Amino acid sequence: MARRRDVDADDIGLVEGVLDTNDLEAAGCVVCALGARRLRLPTAPQVQLPVSGAHVHSVAALVADAHALQRENQELCAQYELVSAHNAGLAAHVSVLHDRNLAILHRAREGYRAGMTRLEQALLSRERVERDYADLEGRVADFRARADRTEAAETLLRVERDSSAEQYRDLQAQLQAAQDQAADYAAQLARASAAPPPSSVPLAWLFAAQGERDDARAERDDLRVALAAAQAALSPVQARADAAEAERDRVRQLVATAEQQRDDALAKRDRVTRVLVVAEQACDGALDMRDQACRISTALRRERDAAVTERDQARQAVAPLEQQRDTAVAERDRARQAVAALEQQRDAAVAERDQARLELIAQRQQRALVAEELRVTRTSLSQSRAESEAAQNLNVPLQDDLRRANALLVAHAKELRRGATRIHELEESVATATTLRVAAESEMARAQAGELGAASRAAQYRAGWMSVRRSSQRRREAVGAQVYRLNARVVELEEERDLAIRERDERAAAWHRMLRDARRGRELAQRVRDELADRLAGVVMGTGGHIDTAGLIRQLEVTFAAAIDAAVPLPPAVPTSAAVPAISAVSTPAASVPAPAASGSGTRSGSLAATTGSTIGTSSSAGPSGSHSTPTSSPTSYPSVSQRPRSGAPSRSGSQSRTSGPSGAAPASSSRSSPFRRSRRPPR
Repeated sequence: MARRRDVDADDIGLVEGVLDTNDLEAAGCVVCALGARRLRLPTAPQVQLPVSGAHVHSVAALVADAHALQRENQELCAQYELVSAHNAGLAAHVSVLHDRNLAILHRAREGYRAGMTRLEQALLSRERVERDYADLEGRVADFRARADRTEAAETLLRVERDSSAEQYRDLQAQLQAAQDQAADYAAQLARASAAPPPSSVPLAWLFAAQGERDDARAERDDLRVALAAAQAALSPVQARADAAEAERDRVRQLVATAEQQRDDALAKRDRVTRVLVVAEQACDGALDMRDQACRISTALRRERDAAVTERDQARQAVAPLEQQRDTAVAERDRARQAVAALEQQRDAAVAERDQARLELIAQRQQRALVAEELRVTRTSLSQSRAESEAAQNLNVPLQDDLRRANALLVAHAKELRRGATRIHELEESVATATTLRVAAESEMARAQAGELGAASRAAQYRAGWMSVRRSSQRRREAVGAQVYRLNARVVELEEERDLAIRERDERAAAWHRMLRDARRGRELAQRVRDELADRLAGVVMGTGGHIDTAGLIRQLEVTFAAAIDAAVPLPPAVPTSAAVPAISAVSTPAASVPAPAASGSGTRSGSLAATTGSTIGTSSSAGPSGSHSTPTSSPTSYPSVSQRPRSGAPSRSGSQSRTSGPSGAAPASSSRSSPFRRSRRPPR
């Protein structure tokens, strides 16, 4: 089968890798652009053939009728050649459509491979994120243990510092009392020095005063030593307290860094989840397209059955024509019996005519074989097109072109059958006219000239039929080669379809497993979120403060959702049209994250609230890039995923509001629903 060399598969332009209704019109052939002109048989001439054995009134009129019949025969031959040329054009058109199918299938296969590659990369990145998340959880647990130990040491240090301060105050009081007593003793000594001479002061009293003074001095020295020892003991305690406070601040910074890294890992995991949801939507769209291809294939089979019914009706309509042909043959036989004497004289001409008739019969049989081969080829082409269209992205313009080509082929086959019938009738008329003309020429002197003209025309007719037979042989060989290639292509398409089905099932099973793991991870993150909120409330209450964990979680969720919606754009909506079946998107409701129960926390505040506020400020200014800092959020703040509604299904909002109730409120029921629900596929 000849193919057009001026149309290439790369000429079909695709905008952003998406097929459009005008893609196939860009490199359309003449048959698609202008449409095939329906060939019609010329009107039958009003030639009245005389009855066999009747008297011929005018030989000139009889000769004119014979010439008219000959011209009509030539017109029919030209019409047959035109039909053959149109068939060749339709064959080229079918070849162009086949090339387009191959190009579209190749691009669809490349897109499928690219999608699988992106999906594998997303899965690998998700595994890495999960490993990083597990490492961060371990580090957070270590930091929590260190923070607990630091708090215990800080409490012990606070107790020791309080006891040391109490001892220091006691020593200060004792020192002050000793100093007062020493001052009293000094005053007494001064008074004693200013007293009368010793002769008048009793010595016992003087010795007693000196002894008390020495005791007071000794007690003062002891108090000074004890105060110095207390100050020396208080210095290490103060240093230990300062070191403990520095360690506590450093641990808090490490905990904040670990929480930020964990939030980054959660954000990355959410992005991977978005990619998985988009991949699942693409899989559902491919399934919908496959179902639509099955429905279109069923419609094509129905149209083919209708065409077969019309062909049978046409054959039934041809039956009366065959009866008329039999009647004409009977009349021809009677004419042959009437001119038996003339046929004996013209044995050579009759033998040549019989040979031409045999060649005509052989040519008719060959034409019938060619028509049958064309029908088989058309059937195989229809089957191969249906199977290839089931494996690729269908489009309505291509189906319209194929149906128009099939209709044109059927119409041309009918025209060929009617032309063959008409040619046969005209041959019978020509044979009758030739018999009458021979009978007339036997009575006239110009019979020899007419005989030579008839012989030359018969030779030309025979040469024409020989050329037609050679061209039919070449077309039959080309059709056989094309049928062989199409059969091989059908086998390849079946193998590719089975392989695609197996890969799709394997990917679907893997996606289901990953979705189950994602649900478990979400539930675990919710539990971790609640536990962290409770611990934060306990720490703040232990320091004597209060914090509103519900408001903090709501603020974190709102900030994280805004950052995600602004940083991660959704894919553009694909319009659904009747010309090109688009991918129907799956409407997936977002998982509402419940707020943790207050558990008697009340209003809370403290240094940890300030640290969390700084973390919120960091998350609101972070970008979505994987190499840069990513937005942080609460452990279980899942972003809502907005999806396009499936055609024919009610639209559901992808960004549902996250419900976080007040203290003591139960979580919303939507948190228990899976955010990865697949759409229900239409029955096959």
